[in-house]
Amino acid sequence: MGSLSAEDGWRVFRDKFETLEHKFIPEIILSIKRKKPLWMTHKAHKIVSRKRQIYRKYKDTTHPAVIEASKAARREVKKAKKQFELKLAKILKRIGNRSSRMSGIRARVMGTLVPLQTAKESSLVIRKLKLKC
Repeated sequence: MGSLSAEDGWRVFRDKFETLEHKFIPEIILSIKRKKPLWMTHKAHKIVSRKRQIYRKYKDTTHPAVIEASKAARREVKKAKKQFELKLAKILKRIGNRSSRMSGIRARVMGTLVPLQTAKESSLVIRKLKLKC
């Protein structure tokens, strides 16, 4: 190193540093945060966003436009949850208890959902499960 000029020494150091950096420092993988919950449909998300926008405009919960937007959002969210529950119930019914791995998935998903339907509406009602392992 003593016989190298300052620029040559710097290049050698920089190249060595970059190779070690690529070898030992892992690259960061950025996680993407969801803009909407998994159960929410695109239509429901748009209506809820619209409701927020209308509220920001009027800043009054008694304004007719805000009331109408809130009703529409509430109706669409309820519909989206119901569709998600039915879809999930079909999948879980098909899967059954094939393996303990599936039971773990079932417990994670089922623990986060609160049922919207009554027993009268459908036989595919989802309840919080207490799985026996």
